[in-house]
Amino acid sequence: MKHLLILIVLASLLLSCGSPSSDPTPTSVPPSPTTAAGPTVQPSPSPKPTDTPEPTVEPTATLAPSSTPRPTNTPLPVPAVSPDVAALLQALKEGDEEARRAAAEQLAAMGPQAAEALPALAQALADPSPEVRAAVAQALNALAPQAAEALPMLMQAMNDPSAAMREGVARVLGMLGPQAMAAVPVLIPSLLDQNPAVVQSVADALRSITGQDFGLDPDAWQQWWAQQG
Repeated sequence: MKHLLILIVLASLLLSCGSPSSDPTPTSVPPSPTTAAGPTVQPSPSPKPTDTPEPTVEPTATLAPSSTPRPTNTPLPVPAVSPDVAALLQALKEGDEEARRAAAEQLAAMGPQAAEALPALAQALADPSPEVRAAVAQALNALAPQAAEALPMLMQAMNDPSAAMREGVARVLGMLGPQAMAAVPVLIPSLLDQNPAVVQSVADALRSITGQDFGLDPDAWQQWWAQQG
């Protein structure tokens, strides 16, 4: 019995030693390709949109200050002559003796409406007819209250080319007296007028207006007037 067990053991050992070993073959895993690491580029952040747009400054044009020079030696305003007065003035200048006298009387009767006729009436003081001159003088006396309102027009008439007009206007200004004080600067240069009758009428007007008497000396009058300002 003992010998039988030994045989079985030996047979088992022989069987185990003669069989090939079945070692597992290792599976080769191909190495994964290594990607060369480069520098990492960080994306730049996009600007966030804003709802409020930046204000746009519109260029404003700079206006240069206008320098408008003030006019010098501006002519005095002369009111327009109404048609009725214009017709009488034409008769006073171009009509016959009777028409001139009647025109002067009608102008006197018109009162304030005939104030614009004062320069022409002043010129008519040199009319050759005594009857016309008398009617003109009455018209001037009747219109004396309106003569102050017509002062700018009378002052302008002192530059008229007609010597008769300048002489007559100077007489009317003298009739106004102190009411015509604004005309003194216009009358003083007229003392140098080429017409002696005009010069004498101007001197008389200056005495009547100012109450002073410097004769025919424009420098003396000018010096006095400068002291009044």
